[in-house]
Amino acid sequence: LVLGTLLIIRFNFIGGIIGALVTWYLFHRDVQPLFQNHLEINRDTLSGHVNQHKVHLFWQDVLMVQQTGTMKQGFIHLATAQTTLTIPLQIFEGDKLWPLIKSSVPVSALEKDAYKKLPTYQL
Repeated sequence: LVLGTLLIIRFNFIGGIIGALVTWYLFHRDVQPLFQNHLEINRDTLSGHVNQHKVHLFWQDVLMVQQTGTMKQGFIHLATAQTTLTIPLQIFEGDKLWPLIKSSVPVSALEKDAYKKLPTYQL
């Protein structure tokens, strides 16, 4: 009886340690990056972190802006001559972010055929 009790306690202890390690791993892989995403929008730039990537765009350099999907599960795509940024709207509030971006980018970036201004390697 004592040996059986000690084995149960040992397996519960090992199970607790394994459970704690799995929880720690899942938190650092899935949950923590959500807290590290942030964007700062001002008159001239968009900067911050999106999916652990540093972001810094000047509005004047944006050649194309497009919103795809829904405001809760879609994306906002911004493209310059050098890079393309995709902002997932399940992380950021699309209904607040989209109007800010639309009012900040050049009007030509919102045109239907704005993608034609991009270099061919970005198409």
